[in-house]
Amino acid sequence: MTWLNPSAWFAAAAIAAPILIHLLVHRRAERLVFPTLRFIQPSRLASMRRRMLDDIPLLAVRVAILLAAIAALAGPLLITFARQREWNARAVRETVAGADLRDGIRRAVAALDHAPPARREIVVSSVFPIGSLTAADIAAVPATIGLRFERTGALPDSRTVADARVLAEAGMLLSRELTLAGARTSVRETRVSDRAPFPIEIDAPPESKPAIDAAIAAVLSQRVWAPPADRRARVVIIDRSAESLALQVTPIRTPWMAEAIARMTRDGDLQTAASGATTGLSDARFTAAPWHAVAAAADGTPLIAAAGSASELLVAYGASAAGAFDFVTPLLLRSIVNSLAAVPDLRQAEVVTISDAQLRAWSRPAPEPTAPRLENIDRDDRRWLWAGGLVLLALETWMRRARATRGAAVVEDVARVA
Repeated sequence: MTWLNPSAWFAAAAIAAPILIHLLVHRRAERLVFPTLRFIQPSRLASMRRRMLDDIPLLAVRVAILLAAIAALAGPLLITFARQREWNARAVRETVAGADLRDGIRRAVAALDHAPPARREIVVSSVFPIGSLTAADIAAVPATIGLRFERTGALPDSRTVADARVLAEAGMLLSRELTLAGARTSVRETRVSDRAPFPIEIDAPPESKPAIDAAIAAVLSQRVWAPPADRRARVVIIDRSAESLALQVTPIRTPWMAEAIARMTRDGDLQTAASGATTGLSDARFTAAPWHAVAAAADGTPLIAAAGSASELLVAYGASAAGAFDFVTPLLLRSIVNSLAAVPDLRQAEVVTISDAQLRAWSRPAPEPTAPRLENIDRDDRRWLWAGGLVLLALETWMRRARATRGAAVVEDVARVA
């Protein structure tokens, strides 16, 4: 026996009410009938205090009514073989379709988490382009949920799509066109501009210009994504002599700025490089709003912080831990430029599908339901207790009326004798 709401049993203290009523009820003294009153001295009638329970059967019925109601509120659940068979025969399915299968599976798991006891299964319908699902997505599905994959449609043999523009050597702006044909991918680049402006403005002393130019050249030699013209960043080198520099910053309210900060915090190479610094920005203002810590030094202080401004993303670097420009590196500049760019998701352009063998390996039947979560039970056994309570209530009414009828008969006999 399992109780869905065991806290209801605290109300069992209410059974003291009928017991107290039976103990404290005042009854009139019993009258003894005599054929004549000439030999009896007159006296005053008085109530009798009783400290013994009276009418035990009626009291037992009233207590049973209360116990039945409390037990019904507690939600009894008896897991029998018949009920287990009923749960095993029932199936609850969630169908996942669309472009974002990962999000669909997460939503399906959340929905099945609140389903009544049954065999639970997720049916995924898609063309299944490669990359739409991974082993990590399947591992995130609980083992108590079955998985079934249904392939719908087919992908073309080849597809040509436009990719994002890139910045190359000497500031050249290139457009890319990708052709996907089976397992092969070919890229066709077209020069758009010979000299595109670098999207980052760096505030540093004039003597540092050669080092900064070398860092920018290194970034462009590796080719980075070209951000839109309205997305720019400003980098301010903060050393000990410039820690009191006044910066006009605002809270982040522009979506692309917030996305750029989030991308930089996810850049593993940048985080590793920052952790190699012994200390970061000592000014406390860089640890409070509207500044956001992007990467921390070894001592936990922010080495890189970002905030908003009127039209550009403002990034501050601490350069006092080592040389003046040790942290203005191609690695850091690359992270900023790529974070500003809007990179298209080419997974929707895939022409290679996940193999049928892999889908079969991920498939699994819906297992029998285990011990269900109490909040998901759709039907319990409290109805029998409510029915029993109604029967006991009818019995209590009959017993109370029968007792009143017997009392009226006694009064009538007394009146007849008198």
